[in-house]
Amino acid sequence: MINDLIASIGRQLNIPQSPDNEWICQTIYSIAGQMALASLWDRCEDNSPVSIQHFKKRIAQIFDAY
Repeated sequence: MINDLIASIGRQLNIPQSPDNEWICQTIYSIAGQMALASLWDRCEDNSPVSIQHFKKRIAQIFDAY
């Protein structure tokens, strides 16, 4: 099921599948990059822009999730 999700996202991002499964890493990095960029639009409780620490923490959370 998770491989189906990664394969589907890889197709949407035009990442060709390879026999050595390198495409899985490329797909996950691409997903993490897109989600990390989206986290730049997050707002803190005091409505201030995100900090570098928030950005790094969010990236770590994304990689842990995948």
